[in-house]
Amino acid sequence: MNNTDNTSRRWINEAGMELTRHGTVSFPLAQYNLMITCESVVWHWHEEFEIGIVTEGSLHVWIGETEKVLNKGEGFFVGSGVLHAMRNSAEAKRCGMRSIVYHPSFLADDKDSAIWQRYVCPLISDPSFQGVLLTRKEEWQSRVLARLEDALRILGEETYGAELLTRNALSEIQLLILEHVSSRPAALKNPLPS
Repeated sequence: MNNTDNTSRRWINEAGMELTRHGTVSFPLAQYNLMITCESVVWHWHEEFEIGIVTEGSLHVWIGETEKVLNKGEGFFVGSGVLHAMRNSAEAKRCGMRSIVYHPSFLADDKDSAIWQRYVCPLISDPSFQGVLLTRKEEWQSRVLARLEDALRILGEETYGAELLTRNALSEIQLLILEHVSSRPAALKNPLPS
């Protein structure tokens, strides 16, 4: 897959960095509800984490060097700064997908905080972590997908407290991913400093 599509030049720079602002400074998160037909989401990267779920059809996803066709109910988590792309699979005429793209500062904006150091920084600073393809075959991945569905529902309701509840759901997702990624830093296994 390549970035020769003229429309991609409007939202990515020459290095493949996405130029779209996801959310605002005060709420650095955006949700997307996409219907992908014949066009592709070209190779790109962004500082934000991205998590998504297939809602219709099947989606061919590339995260770094990993590639897989995901079916309805399956999803993905893309690490910060990781090249990724997607398109509807050859078998599907169209594919529905919902996603949340959020800046790491949404979970913890103080880089000296324990939250940032223990749960955000490890996924940003680990060069071996590119992302995770999520199926419902493993219990922890089912929990990640359920929390994503919760976050999407909460964001859609736009009720008082939605920001906190969304952050809680994404924090749980981040924790589940950290607990099940083999290169989890030893610092996470140690108790908090007193």
